[in-house]
Amino acid sequence: MRIVPSLLFAPVILAAVLPAADDPVVVEVAMPDLAASRARWDASLFGRIVAAPEVAPLWTSLSTAVEGERGRQLLALLDSIWLGTTSLGFQWQGMDGDRPRLVLAMHGAAAPALNAQLRTEGGLLAPLAEALPSVTAAADSVVLATTGSAAWPMTRLPGDLVVRWSAAGLAATIVASGAPPQAAALAADLLSDGSLAMTCAPEGLDLAMQLPAVPTGLLAVDRAVLARLPATADAVLLAGVDGPAWWSAHRAAILAAVAAKAGTQSPEDVALMASTPLAMVGVLDGLDGLAKTIHGTQVVYIDHGLPTVGLQRNPALDRLMQGLMQLCQQLPPKPGEFRFVLIPGTLTRRADISPFGLTVGCDATRWWLTVDPVGLSDQLAAGKDSGFASSVCGKQLAATPPGSQVLGVVRSRDLLRSLVPMAGLYASIPERGHFAGPVLHAVYRLVSEAGLDTVVGAPTTGPQPVVVPGGPAPTAAPTTTAPPFPTFTD
Repeated sequence: MRIVPSLLFAPVILAAVLPAADDPVVVEVAMPDLAASRARWDASLFGRIVAAPEVAPLWTSLSTAVEGERGRQLLALLDSIWLGTTSLGFQWQGMDGDRPRLVLAMHGAAAPALNAQLRTEGGLLAPLAEALPSVTAAADSVVLATTGSAAWPMTRLPGDLVVRWSAAGLAATIVASGAPPQAAALAADLLSDGSLAMTCAPEGLDLAMQLPAVPTGLLAVDRAVLARLPATADAVLLAGVDGPAWWSAHRAAILAAVAAKAGTQSPEDVALMASTPLAMVGVLDGLDGLAKTIHGTQVVYIDHGLPTVGLQRNPALDRLMQGLMQLCQQLPPKPGEFRFVLIPGTLTRRADISPFGLTVGCDATRWWLTVDPVGLSDQLAAGKDSGFASSVCGKQLAATPPGSQVLGVVRSRDLLRSLVPMAGLYASIPERGHFAGPVLHAVYRLVSEAGLDTVVGAPTTGPQPVVVPGGPAPTAAPTTTAPPFPTFTD
């Protein structure tokens, strides 16, 4: 799976992430194998652009812009850390009163030089030593920590940059901050343990998010909607959403947290208060009825730079859309029709917001909202097949696993072309003339080499990765082929 710098979509892979019961880590950020990461960076799209001779003047200009001997020493130190460190990790282990418990660990040949700087009064790393006063040094490692932090080894998971988090740890931190227990209960209810691994790849950047289970409220995507999308779409995202199931699972925690924030109201009082304004726009049964408006496959796509949203129709959503159209003093469109709707700024209760226009249409299965009236009129033509299935994006989505709850594809090259005029405008500023050539070259190179990127979210099968504490990272490059899930390339 390849994601370019715009990171328009983050791929989701649902797998098992199982922290140990006594794990004190709330959030961890680790670079487990910097030797392998440096090699992958050099071979990646980003590394090739950064190393291009035409871009070199940019880095030279930035280096010379650093003022003073101390600044140059800091650059040299950072360079030695990058080249002489085999693994690097940071942990936030929650709060000790109003002070965070932090751990920073570095392994590699640069450790002695780092330790010397930490112990030098007034040295480059003196502020770091003051913030993390507990220092444990060895021939090939330096570990800094705040007082009271646990000696917990860094995680070894595949990836160049790995972030993992603990739902229970985040909830406990909310309690320690003095927030109402209902807020912590809501966090524990909504959050899940997980990790995000980023790995440099020749085409850009691979991302894999791992969660222990399929989040409540996701459904398998109905791919029939793809036939209605324009063949020229540059980006498409589909998600199967079960609004009633999500609301049912989290209703009690959400209402309790809101009631606690309000002070005196009970959870059901909060639900009752929302019923009146929702009824004014056609939503029956208050918040419970609002949850019913979102059910099925929802779609967002970008065509010729203009976004369009498609919401799967149901009786609750039909009533909501008709109520909103009436607020805008418009008749709702019939299936196959579309209307330009001028949304008055007064609806936002902000006098300084000007009216804005939106095209609203519907067909037999969906409500469509867009700022592209031409594209929507073509799309709603009765019985018209858009040809998306035979497009490059359509063929890419056809290769994704059945049962996926999230699907997306990005024609990155076409989207990134919008950077070209902005880069030219930047280069035309006289004060930045010495940056013009390198910046333009980097942008043109990025656009020319960007490809097609795919986003998939689906349950995995087979053996699942787990969080394994392990201290210094292994010298061998971590595998990036697990979990057992298809990878899509250009």
